Amino acid sequence: MLPGSAAAAAGVEVAMALGVDPSDAEQAAALGSGAFAGGGKGREVLGQAQKQAEQTTSTILLTLAKLFQDATASPIAGPHGALTLGGIPASISLLLPLYYLSISMHNSASTCNNLGILLSSIPVVTTVVNAMGQPQQLNGQALAMQYYTQGLQLDPKHPHIYTNLGSLLKDLGHLNEAIKMYGKAVESKPDFDVALANLGNAIKDQGRTQDSVVWYRRAVMVNRRFPEALCGLVNALLAVCDWSEVYVGEDGKGGGGWMVDVSDLVLRQLRDGCQYGAGAFHTAGPIEAWVAAIIEAMGDTRQAAAQIWTQRLQPFYQPGFDRVASQVCEGGYLIQLVERMMRRSQRRWYVDAYGKGMIRAEMELPRVSVASTHGVYARPKLPSCLVTPAVPTVLPFHTFTYPLSPRQIRLICHRNALRISQSTLTQMWVPDVVYPPPSPPAPKINIGYVSSDFNNHPLAHLMQSVFGFHDRSRFNIFLYATTPSDESPYRRKIESEAQHFIDVSAWSNQQVVERIVMDNIHVLMNLNGYTKGARNEIFAARPCPVQMEFMGFAGSMASRWTDWVVADPIVCPPEMTGVDRWRWERVQRATDCMADLDPEEESEEWVYSDRFIYMPHTYFVNDHKQGFRETLPAKTIEVATLASNGEGAEEGSVGLREDEQLWASEELKRYAMRRELFPGLPDDYVIFADFNQLYKCDPMLFRLWLRILRRVPKSILWLLRFPAAGEHHLLREAREYAGDQVASRDRGSVSGYDRVQCAHDGGGYTLVGDAFVDVAEAYA
Repeated sequence: MLPGSAAAAAGVEVAMALGVDPSDAEQAAALGSGAFAGGGKGREVLGQAQKQAEQTTSTILLTLAKLFQDATASPIAGPHGALTLGGIPASISLLLPLYYLSISMHNSASTCNNLGILLSSIPVVTTVVNAMGQPQQLNGQALAMQYYTQGLQLDPKHPHIYTNLGSLLKDLGHLNEAIKMYGKAVESKPDFDVALANLGNAIKDQGRTQDSVVWYRRAVMVNRRFPEALCGLVNALLAVCDWSEVYVGEDGKGGGGWMVDVSDLVLRQLRDGCQYGAGAFHTAGPIEAWVAAIIEAMGDTRQAAAQIWTQRLQPFYQPGFDRVASQVCEGGYLIQLVERMMRRSQRRWYVDAYGKGMIRAEMELPRVSVASTHGVYARPKLPSCLVTPAVPTVLPFHTFTYPLSPRQIRLICHRNALRISQSTLTQMWVPDVVYPPPSPPAPKINIGYVSSDFNNHPLAHLMQSVFGFHDRSRFNIFLYATTPSDESPYRRKIESEAQHFIDVSAWSNQQVVERIVMDNIHVLMNLNGYTKGARNEIFAARPCPVQMEFMGFAGSMASRWTDWVVADPIVCPPEMTGVDRWRWERVQRATDCMADLDPEEESEEWVYSDRFIYMPHTYFVNDHKQGFRETLPAKTIEVATLASNGEGAEEGSVGLREDEQLWASEELKRYAMRRELFPGLPDDYVIFADFNQLYKCDPMLFRLWLRILRRVPKSILWLLRFPAAGEHHLLREAREYAGDQVASRDRGSVSGYDRVQCAHDGGGYTLVGDAFVDVAEAYA
């Protein structure tokens, strides 16, 4: 050991800490054997020093792993570029060894927590041999559960572990247990904003929207800029029509309320998201390699193809290219480019196997073989430097009811599509080649429908008969149900009438995709869109050459895994589409691809980046003709007879034509139900009805309805208690805006009925309404 070195100085400090004179050779020699007489603490102190060293090393490894874990979750590289370990990019393969080394040296609750977070995100399922020598399936969520449990044994009051364990339980469908864990997190740390917001989310998922408000409000009071808490509070307040905090200031004297904060949040998140994947093209390879891969995948035989693609990609290789100022999202463009290459490769495979003009065969042709292609139709890979992109906290479904601009709506949908694409295409189960195309129709076209709503759900109410109506001489119909049966009559009807009904609720995305490929599906229909329960990852894997969206989501998918959206010109006007803008203005950016305009562009003149198949009148399917043929209950007929003494129904139906008799029967039916529902309501009163969920209503629309009531004195407004907590807020708003005469009772003439009347369930009684007043968007 060199005198004056750092090691020598450290040795002196250790010796002095042990009570040893460094200049005494005998004391120093005795130290090694623990025989030093100065208290006899040599071994003990050395043991403590070793323990401290292990803890320090463990903390260093934990901190390093956390830095890399944060880097994998961040779509934007730091000021010094992407974080690497000696050139090794941040990834799960790097993180796990760091965490395992850390926990092997010092078992801490924090390390268990971080390992649980990481493991819960790993979708891989493997088989191991347990202590009994039996094979056992193990996945990331099961391992995460073990580490969370171990962490709580080390620290029974660790709020982060309780919160993350709650989220894991919620993902596994154990909502009540999740709420208990969130509650314990809040008990341990009452100002923990994440736990407060998660508790609000879980309570809202139980259907207790009004109860969730208090937890969201507490989270926002702790951290006003916490996106999940802010949006959760606004969504909950809107769901129960409590508009006082959302659209006005906290003092009730005007201003923007919480919605102003949400608007600022959206602007900030969309601006930051534009930097996603900056430098990804350059990091992944030279421009020449990209151009060659694009031309090969797309089969681009144009003479100037190399020059065209070089010009398009050149800006990404220029130093100082300002992506934010140019409103170019490099990562988003790269993902869309890879998806386009996938689709073109699948198309080339079909043409090479069956011929360019082959659209129908007289007999079934053999399926293409993946093994025989020798990787010719390779799936283009996303660069490993492209992490999972962040998405705005405001979800696509909320864009229907939030005051957002066309570009904001477009980008919110687009960013969600990018996240689904990236997270799907980087899964280990995705094969190295694109999925093989189906053989030509022979002669029937195979159509697949994917939905989580083949149960007691509005979509099933509307479409329950559609699947049995298909012409089976021209089509084979496959239904893939991603949720288990609720044993409702809707599910039973759909199952019994569908040609092929497959319950895939317990299947992984990989299994569903492979089944769709095996079923030789030509057209795959997405009946969810961006709604609860959707499994859009199935579509992002591109198992089918033609993929469409229908009914579930009347908005923009803004994805390259949706080829067509079935709609009509009313709900999705052609002039609000990117295709129409391109057709008339012929505007082009480097990141546009013919009529597929880049959603990132600054224009506020269009919303939809999708391509539409327009139905001539309406895209909106309903099952009214089949679903409302029920016979009139005896009790209802009795009520009508006693109440009206024959009034209100057509008299003397003898001699009437068949259609007139049917009309008279319907009038009797309607009048009977009206008497049963509103026994004290005079016959000359008009019933204005709306059976939407209350979150779709806003103050401006509700006040319009109140003005209608004011103009039509003999009328009531009939709404659903959906949720029931909304009734109180609506009646309060009605009294404040229109007064008691309109909001409460029409002094003696209504005999106890509120002018704004709420009901539990419309059901078949929707026939009772005289006029339906619909909402502006996301209508019933």
